[in-house]
Amino acid sequence: MIYFNIKKNIYDIIYFYGIRKIKLSKRCFPQFVIIGAQKGGTTSLFNYLLSNKRIKRPLKKEVHYFSEHYKKGNDWYKMHFPIIRDQSITFEASTSYIFDPHAAKRMHTLLPDVKIIVLLRDPIDRAFSHYYHEVKNSREKSKTFEKAIELEEKRTKKSFEKMINDPNYYDENVHIFSYLKKGIYVEQLQRWYDHFDRQNILIIDSGNFFKQPERELEKIAFFLNIENRFDFKPLVYNKSNIAKIMNQDTHSYLKKFYAPYNEELFRLIGEEFNWK
Repeated sequence: MIYFNIKKNIYDIIYFYGIRKIKLSKRCFPQFVIIGAQKGGTTSLFNYLLSNKRIKRPLKKEVHYFSEHYKKGNDWYKMHFPIIRDQSITFEASTSYIFDPHAAKRMHTLLPDVKIIVLLRDPIDRAFSHYYHEVKNSREKSKTFEKAIELEEKRTKKSFEKMINDPNYYDENVHIFSYLKKGIYVEQLQRWYDHFDRQNILIIDSGNFFKQPERELEKIAFFLNIENRFDFKPLVYNKSNIAKIMNQDTHSYLKKFYAPYNEELFRLIGEEFNWK
């Protein structure tokens, strides 16, 4: 097994920095990017989009260039995308972008005309799902969701402030443990509206997407100016098969916590979602 992993890693390095770099000039940057939100349905949307023959697959779904890997440079980013010789388009979907304090400016510098898709999930459900995602990946040791959100500010505040003040500083723990802050969408989206035209940003409610994917994909096809031809096989990824119920007092607390932020969000985007 160790030999196999070493051999695979060597192959990956040669393939990425050799074969893909040789053809770098023929590759193209993405025409659109899904920027989040984490646990909002981006993996399902990613796979739905790939069922359209006009949309070509990137090397991997989440590149995280404009957040975690920006120091690696534009050529490194470009190597993740295909060679396109027809009217096809390509994309990526990195859920860290919407939350990262510098991603919007960085993306606009490289891709000023790129189209941006945002999936927003009810922030209460998003936070709860995020917690169990980190538990599953053995990165969260708190025994309860309540304890995790109690510790959030202590774990993330100073590092997030440092990230804001120092573009070269990145702390993965901020992304891992920001259960509540990642649901304050209005603060995050304002940064994107500050750098991109509104006509280049499409906001999708995750609840509507999972209930009626055909309708939401029709919006996306129109937004991207492509044919509305998607394969509607059931696609729900990263969904736990273990039923988990939030404590009612916790839910009530979070509903009050998010209420003013959600009101600001709906005013900002000019649309209201049915989040309960």
